[in-house]
Parts: sequence; structure tokens; C-alpha cells
Amino acid sequence: MRNFRNSYFARVGRLTRNELNELEIEFLFLMGFKLHVNVSVFESYYCCHLEKEVSIGGGYHIERTLRYAKEIKERHKEERGYTQIASEML
Repeated sequence: MRNFRNSYFARVGRLTRNELNELEIEFLFLMGFKLHVNVSVFESYYCCHLEKEVSIGGGYHIERTLRYAKEIKERHKEERGYTQIASEML
């Protein structure tokens, strides 16, 4: 995999390097510097993307996407519950 500098992406996007750098900083602040994606969220998006790609090419159906979405929701509820229990114990 090849890595490119911001100057390359700026040229492709018809921006100056400084403009691209400013946009990058603005994006980071808008995201609150929260760029971490946990595995379950990544898998759900990846599966959804994969399902779209496959449906374009051959019409296969992947049921995992909906199952993952439900699992993520349940895990999130459980995690919040564990956090609440832990804070009450302290």
C-alpha cells in the first residue's frame, strides 16, 4: 500500500496544501478527536458495505448485517449497565 502526502491530495482536490491542512484540523475538532472505531462497529459497517457490493455483482444476500446491528445494540445496553453498576459500587 502506498502512502501519499497531503500535498498530493491537495493537488488532486484542487486545494492548496494549507487549505487541506486547515480542513483536516477542522475535521478533527468537529470529531472531538474521537477517531477510534471499536471492532463491532467496524464489522457492522464492513458487513453492510460488503452486502451492497455483492448485491451489485451477483445478488447474494448477507443476513449478518442485521444480526450485527442487533448485537451491537444489545452490547451497548450491557456496557452501559456494567458502567452504571461499577459507578454505583464505587
